[in-house]
Amino acid sequence: MAREFEGRVVLITGGAGDIARAAARRFAEGGARLVLADTDATGLEAACADLKARGAGAEGRALDVTDVGAVEAAVAGLGGGLDVLVNCAGIYHHRLVVEMSEQEWDQTLDVNLKGVFSACRAAGRAMAARERGGTIVNLASVSAQRGSALHAHYCASKAGLIGFGRALALELAPRVRVNAVAPGIIESRMIEEMLRVRGEEWRRQIPLARFGRPEDVAEAICFLASDRAAYINGAVLNVNGGMWMD
Repeated sequence: MAREFEGRVVLITGGAGDIARAAARRFAEGGARLVLADTDATGLEAACADLKARGAGAEGRALDVTDVGAVEAAVAGLGGGLDVLVNCAGIYHHRLVVEMSEQEWDQTLDVNLKGVFSACRAAGRAMAARERGGTIVNLASVSAQRGSALHAHYCASKAGLIGFGRALALELAPRVRVNAVAPGIIESRMIEEMLRVRGEEWRRQIPLARFGRPEDVAEAICFLASDRAAYINGAVLNVNGGMWMD
């Protein structure tokens, strides 16, 4: 497992987020060259500084995944050397469907689903054109599988991501593998508000009796991106402590 990503270029969208940062640290341990992309300039700077402090390097790039042209340019800027794409960019807002605006719905679908389409299309073209191909790991969610009140737009986007990823796994094979990780309740800044409101309710639904850590998800992401998963394609790997089983 040591240095298993030596010489490989890894692009992580949503690179300022907690799960993305944990994955970046794990990829860095494996020797990867990292490119972190996000709209959060301050968070991106902090993520890169964290990696530097650990003796690893990373390039931070400002990128809005809903801007298709910008995504295409970012991938093209890697010069055809992209080996791994990890789609972590996402938003998670709270609203009942009957109170939800069209703008709120569109924003969530644009970031969580259209953003993945944009990145996968650009990366898929580049990877499929190379002899050694590449691998894509998308971040789904337990919410896509079991639903979540107040988060219909989020659930729809993540369920769409699973279906999209499976279609892409067929289209890009055999040179490119496409898989997804579906986290459960992970302690992170993205859901800290809901943890205060529903945390104990959720904890009671988890057989392992704890919330996940970003590092738990990072290990799954890096496994699917590695040669250890060379015969895994079109899969959804649940990382939820048993909260949902399929």
